Amino acid sequence: MHMKRGTPISVSKRREWVLSILFQVTFVHIGLAAVVINVDFAPGGSGGGDSVGYSGQGAYSDPGNNYWNHRDPSTDGSFNGVAGTGGRLDSADPYNAGFFNDSTGAGTGYWMELWQGDPEGGFAVNSGHGTYANVATDAQDLMSDYLISSTDWGAGTPALNLNGLNSSKYYTLYLYGAGDLDFRNTSFTVGGYGTQTTTGVPGGSHTLTLGQDYVVFSGITGVGFLPISWEDGGESTEGPFNGFQLIENDEPPPGGAVPEPSTAMLIGMGGFVAWTSARRRARRHI
Repeated sequence: MHMKRGTPISVSKRREWVLSILFQVTFVHIGLAAVVINVDFAPGGSGGGDSVGYSGQGAYSDPGNNYWNHRDPSTDGSFNGVAGTGGRLDSADPYNAGFFNDSTGAGTGYWMELWQGDPEGGFAVNSGHGTYANVATDAQDLMSDYLISSTDWGAGTPALNLNGLNSSKYYTLYLYGAGDLDFRNTSFTVGGYGTQTTTGVPGGSHTLTLGQDYVVFSGITGVGFLPISWEDGGESTEGPFNGFQLIENDEPPPGGAVPEPSTAMLIGMGGFVAWTSARRRARRHI
């Protein structure tokens, strides 16, 4: 569009340009994330008395979509006490509970199989015990229960397969591994994509923190199934696995990283600010 210098621009035309910029810059980036799968782990069976299913936002923000799949394999109740409930896993291998729903609650073709290890276990904090002190305040019900890998119980390592991955899609995986006690951390190995370890929580009130409460594996391409194993991260003999988020993308993200919706919105607002600043400079020179 060419306009003579000094030609006034109507309010409606400015609004049209702003909406166009926000749509092209912001929603195109958000649109890369086609499907989000949220999974919250907890002990079930006789050891599941203090388990609370999570509903809300994770570290990958998906505003307005708060559905989490709750996976709670049966435990024997051997940990039940003042601190919480849980125990050794006592379900048959492999454990699975059907197809996952996405973050909107719609069905998908993704599912998982869990192998118990020696077997390993699960734990859920008793809300009256006060051990929420080291749990992320913005995702308390996600981070206060978990599956456990423990070297105290033997040499076996629990593992799961994520099934249904599509070879034409691209994936990002958020893995949560922090316990109710500050010294617990987790080492995650994702088949073909290496190993990352959470640091654990230094203690005290905090919100979900990258590297401390969770790690992110990106650039994953569909291979039918994706193996994941976990074990303690070296700070204690127990490695918690609170849950995960799997983000499916239709296209490879620019630069190999998927912008989170909140980041993409900031990019969009940056475009708006740049446009308005340019308009002000142009008007000063008219």
